Amino acid sequence: MAFDAGYDLTGEHYFLGGQAEFPLNQNLALVSGLDVLVPTDVSYKYLDYRLGLQIGIGYNHYLFAGGHGLYKVGAPHEPQLFVELDLNWTLPQNWAVRVQPHVGVEGEFSHRTTVTKEWANQLKTGLFLGQNTEGRWDVGLYARY
Repeated sequence: MAFDAGYDLTGEHYFLGGQAEFPLNQNLALVSGLDVLVPTDVSYKYLDYRLGLQIGIGYNHYLFAGGHGLYKVGAPHEPQLFVELDLNWTLPQNWAVRVQPHVGVEGEFSHRTTVTKEWANQLKTGLFLGQNTEGRWDVGLYARY
């Protein structure tokens, strides 16, 4: 389980959320995520969600298939089905690379690549670069302890 909270400068909204993974067997898990997004300039809220099956396809590589969406509270909504790869490589000196291409059944495509470094005090830092389904690029840094 993981929890997130923060402020997105590009979308100008606050978010609070979490992710959970429930193993079903050695190579299969049910994975879910939910974020509550509250824009700074309006009074309504959004729920950004994902739910699907994660299937192990090799050492630290996964296929993830399920549904996701951005639900505006109180408005009609239909989830979107998708397939995503999660490919992970561990490099010397605690470096790692993660590549995540994402394909929706309606033809949308996005991707994200993350480079991380884990330090001796269990601090993990990372840099990510990706392109969303509308063609906008996202770049960011993060630190996790």
